[in-house]
Amino acid sequence: MSMGKRLNVIVERYPKNHKCPAMAMCPVGAISQVGFNAPVVNEDKCIKCG
Repeated sequence: MSMGKRLNVIVERYPKNHKCPAMAMCPVGAISQVGFNAPVVNEDKCIKCG
């Protein structure tokens, strides 16, 4: 399902001292994060809401 939206994470600019706040906002739980690494979006779960 493509709606023309895409999330790009610029790893070099991602702050590595806290959890990604978008994880709590994602209505389908498509964003995950291990430790303070850059978040990963599960494209199969993502509904391209924002």
